[in-house]
Amino acid sequence: MDHSDIPDALRWLGGLWRGTGVMAAPDGDREVEIELDYVPGPGGSLEYHGSATAAGVPVSAENGWWRVTDDGSLEVLLTSSAGVCAIYLGAVTAGRVDIGTDVVVRTETGEPVSAGQRIYGVVDAQLLFAVDEAVGDAPLRSRLSGQLERVPGTGLV
Repeated sequence: MDHSDIPDALRWLGGLWRGTGVMAAPDGDREVEIELDYVPGPGGSLEYHGSATAAGVPVSAENGWWRVTDDGSLEVLLTSSAGVCAIYLGAVTAGRVDIGTDVVVRTETGEPVSAGQRIYGVVDAQLLFAVDEAVGDAPLRSRLSGQLERVPGTGLV
């Protein structure tokens, strides 16, 4: 399949990644199974779906689109099952993403997330990532981190 419209800077992220991580929760940190799926979307974007489960029970999910702008920066639009929609802006290089929120909105009953920061990187063929979020007036805190492996045959490179 031809993925020539996906910018080179994003191709390394393409595919289905699975593994484990740690999710912060009000009652303490818990180990979760994580799946992140990046597939070609419209206009050279990557369409994204992410989910986390604990003991086989879904605990979070998000969808979005990742795209590189003409100046080489990264725009990411994410919507979550917690009723939060965020636009992240940042940088992408071969094997690393650093993004922070530009805008966060939520539904009336959505989680009161006010800011976020994310880092993704490939180290020894594994995708490592960390998601920090601020809830309400609190400072940024670790919310989710993981170490994932790409499912064979699903990459774009």
